[in-house]
Amino acid sequence: MSRENSPLSMLYNHAGKPSPAFSGFAIGVEMQPFKRSRSFSHLFRKTALFVLSVFASFGQSPTSPSDLMRQVVHALELKDERTLKNLAITKSECKRFVWPTLSRTLPKLGINADAFYSMSVKESEIGLASTVRALGGRKLEVLEVAELTPERHPTRRKRFRAFSGPAVTIRDESGQQRTLHLVGGIMEFGGVYKVSTYSLAPDQTQ
Repeated sequence: MSRENSPLSMLYNHAGKPSPAFSGFAIGVEMQPFKRSRSFSHLFRKTALFVLSVFASFGQSPTSPSDLMRQVVHALELKDERTLKNLAITKSECKRFVWPTLSRTLPKLGINADAFYSMSVKESEIGLASTVRALGGRKLEVLEVAELTPERHPTRRKRFRAFSGPAVTIRDESGQQRTLHLVGGIMEFGGVYKVSTYSLAPDQTQ
C-alpha cells in the first residue's frame, strides 16, 4: 500500500510533516477539554492498529515451493479467498511470461491472450471454490511438501519455469493426516513462486 493511499496520508504530507488538516485538528484538540484529547488518542491508536494489520495481511512473496504452499494452506485456514487469488499469477504476468510461449499455436485456434487467461482463471476459480468449501476455516498443519516435478519440456521456457502441483501432506484439528494436491501447477518467475491454477480435484493421486 502506497503512503498516498494509506490512512497515514490523512496525517502526513509528502515531506513527512504533519498536513495542514492534521495540524489544525491537533491544535483544536489542545484547546479542548482532556476528554477530547483522550478521544483523539483512542482514534490514533485504532488508526495505527489498522495500518499494521493491513501490512501484515500482505505477507511476503513466496520464494520457494514450500513457502508458497504454506501460504496457500494458511489462507485456507482463514478462508481468505483474496489472498488465495493473489497467490496465483495475474493477467499481466500471464501475458508477459506465459503467452509468448503459446502465441504461435493458440491464435490459430482463435484464442488470444485475454481469452486464454479468462479460461484458465475460470477453471482455477472453480477448483478454488471447491477447495475452500471443503477445507476453508479449518485448522490445518503442513507436515510435508513434496518436491516439484518439472514440466516435460523445460528448455522451451526461457522466462519462467513451470511445475506440476506438489503433493502436500496436512494434519487437521482432529489429527487426521491427508495428502492433497491443492494446486494444479506452480510457476517460478525470477525466484518468486506463484500458483498457475488451483486443482479441480485436490484429493486426486498423481
